[in-house]
This record gives sequence, C-alpha cells and structure tokens, in this order.
Amino acid sequence: MYEASPGIVCSCVALLAVGAVNLAPRGSKPGGVMVETTAISGKILAIDDEQRKVTYEDPDGKKKTVKVRKSVDISGLAVGESVDAVLTESVIISVTK
Repeated sequence: MYEASPGIVCSCVALLAVGAVNLAPRGSKPGGVMVETTAISGKILAIDDEQRKVTYEDPDGKKKTVKVRKSVDISGLAVGESVDAVLTESVIISVTK
C-alpha cells in the first residue's frame, strides 16, 4: 500500500523513484527490509475523506488511488488541484521462530 504526503514539494515533472533493500546479516535468521520512495506530480480526480484515499492522474494520464496517512491534513485538498507528493512503500520480512 502506498501512503501519500501532500505538501511535501518535489521538483519533479512526473516520477522519481528511489529504493533500498537491506538483508539480515549472514548467520542470523532470515529477514529483510525493502523501501521504495517515489515523488509524483498529478491532478486530483477524487478525494474520499472517510477512507483517507486520494485518486490522482499523473502527467502520462495514468490514474492511481493512494491511501493518505492520518497525520496528513487532506482537508485543504480539492478535486482538480495539481499536487506534488512523496509516496513510500515498504515491506519487512522477519523470521521469529
């Protein structure tokens, strides 16, 4: 799942992606972390306040819906508005037994 942070302005035209992968040290239990951060620009198509989801269209015409974390105030967003945002996706794998 992606989380958006509107208001974090980036100087990108479309997309800029940065990723990182970290694995468990040799000899320890298997595990790993993967994080990908993407800066996006787009036009807001829909806002679902109850579900905290925003649907946007990127400059290439692709539509995407993202979930916005609770710490971000989306009350100032409006349909039709152009926004810049940072999306972060992460996966953590850990073996406990």
